[in-house]
Amino acid sequence: MSSVFEPLVGSYYIADVDSSLRPGRICWAPITYVENDYQVAEVAGTVPSDDNATTYQVVRYTKGHRSNPPVFGPRLRATEAMRVARMKYRPAVVLSARADPWRDRGGSVTRRSTKSRLLVPLYTIEQYSPGFISRVQRFEYNSHFYLPANTLPNGTPDRDVFMRFEEAGSVHELMIGASKFRLDEDVLEYVQAWFDYYLKSEHNEVSHLLTQYYEPVESS
Repeated sequence: MSSVFEPLVGSYYIADVDSSLRPGRICWAPITYVENDYQVAEVAGTVPSDDNATTYQVVRYTKGHRSNPPVFGPRLRATEAMRVARMKYRPAVVLSARADPWRDRGGSVTRRSTKSRLLVPLYTIEQYSPGFISRVQRFEYNSHFYLPANTLPNGTPDRDVFMRFEEAGSVHELMIGASKFRLDEDVLEYVQAWFDYYLKSEHNEVSHLLTQYYEPVESS
């Protein structure tokens, strides 16, 4: 897309019919937007004999919000709230392995691990300005990682995109649809190194090399 961009590797993607959700897998999943204001569904009316008949109204969330009374259908405690948020089924990259399984029988209930994965959403970059695209390609943002379109047959993503670490989130495996493609191992190493830099604000050996790969450009 940009004449100044030079690929880090020969191929960013590998065709892989194994649909396991290993780190680097390209997938599709419902990704919730990170928004400035949160909204919640507040109980507006209840029917004592039918919890399914509870009605709600959407209100702005404030710190210390309490749901009163508790709602037993969705297992909503009085100290909890039901968030109402926009989400979109979009491509993403699996960043984490599955958490080690665990179970604890302490207290009044049995608690156990969740089969979820940390996903980083992919956003189409063509709608952004040329200056911004160039800066993303040159690793000038700690939260962004540029990926070109997958040119393999029926490849995903089918257009230039960028990863947004600040939008990363956990999604249950049942909600994730694996594609037949994953990131090349070298590219995955670069992504993990850049994500580590995003988390710590300190460069590791690989992330430092990435910043040296391109010379920063003037903002536009």
